Amino acid sequence: PLALCFTHRQKRCNLNYYIRKEIPEYRQRYGQIARWKLVLAKLWQYKLKWFLNRCQQVIAVSPQLAKIYQDNGTKKVTWIYNLPPFSAKGRSASGRDKHVILSVGKLSFGKGTDCLIKAAEQLPQYQFVFAGEINPSLKTKFPKNCEYLGKLDHEQTLKLYGKAGVFVILSRWPEPLSRAGLEALSFGLPIVASDRGGNQELVKDNGYLVDPENTQEIIQAINKALTKPEFSQASQDLLTTRFNRGQIIQSHLNLYQSL
Repeated sequence: PLALCFTHRQKRCNLNYYIRKEIPEYRQRYGQIARWKLVLAKLWQYKLKWFLNRCQQVIAVSPQLAKIYQDNGTKKVTWIYNLPPFSAKGRSASGRDKHVILSVGKLSFGKGTDCLIKAAEQLPQYQFVFAGEINPSLKTKFPKNCEYLGKLDHEQTLKLYGKAGVFVILSRWPEPLSRAGLEALSFGLPIVASDRGGNQELVKDNGYLVDPENTQEIIQAINKALTKPEFSQASQDLLTTRFNRGQIIQSHLNLYQSL
């Protein structure tokens, strides 16, 4: 594609032509910009690492995020979950429509929105509801069974959780720990999540972890989750055990007292 773009040849170039003509052309057009972006990114990386290693302690919100910090040279790092926005107490599953599949949050390539759209195209029996800020390029890609509600306020968003049958989060990037995912747990929603980053902490006996690039795996997970009524209680149980507010607060207190 680069060869066609640069030289307007009507056929793909051979390797010899690509090396002699296309690589020099690319470097001339974009090399200077790319070098500066790389230099600035490296400077920011070193600066961030310098600051982090002068902290008494760095707190990550999931073990997966802590490992990323450690792998990139942060020495004093521990993990403590984010406090869930609210408890599962009083959250009801009444009025839930099992045919509604919900996605809340930024709608973009990094969040795997296109992966869910591909699955939706093969699941016409379900209604897929999307809420959040959207990358403009995705607006034209929704099939008929997808509804985009825009960026809603928090109260409007909470009403969606009470009506959906499954919550789906298919991030490609290593998600730290999704607050939307924690909210979905509080409403007892089964979770279908990508196996990236902190998403792994949202699923135990209440849903499925999937490869976001594997459309058939996503489809199977959604279908199976809708046949497991026990997943609803399992999600709320996970919120009150793994994300116990009292334990999270105590972990912070213990850390501060140890410094």
